[in-house]
Amino acid sequence: MLRFSYCSCLIFFSAISFEELHAQFTTTYAVPEFFHYQPQYSRDTAFVFRCYDKKDSIMTNVTDYDNVYYYSLFKEYIDSFNIYKDPDGSRHFLPVSYIVRRYDRLGTNRWMTVQYPGNKYSELKDDRSVTVRTDTVGSADTTKIFRCYRTTMVQY
Repeated sequence: MLRFSYCSCLIFFSAISFEELHAQFTTTYAVPEFFHYQPQYSRDTAFVFRCYDKKDSIMTNVTDYDNVYYYSLFKEYIDSFNIYKDPDGSRHFLPVSYIVRRYDRLGTNRWMTVQYPGNKYSELKDDRSVTVRTDTVGSADTTKIFRCYRTTMVQY
């Protein structure tokens, strides 16, 4: 009986230390609702967001999404009707990637969005108090939680 109590206490203390350790590697980000951290797929087409800073340089590892100056939404797919040759002479289908939409930061809580190719633009306003959805992305050692806040179109 004493042996069983010791084992259960050991398991209990191990579980607490694991939760504390896991909390250290969990990061929460506040992002606009139009942003998706992972690519969104529609059949063989991927829609991928890329983040840029004020110098128009791509941000490969974003640690603070309040420092993102603009987002670009790319449409990516493989064109199976066109082929190119790589330097080794192998033939491959042509990968296609182009901007579908762009979101530029106008201020602390405003965005201008441009939809291509028609160049239709509108303005969005942040409402950080309303959470629209929460996306969780995890790996073996870290977890990223994206709290997506509401953005509404500004009417003039």
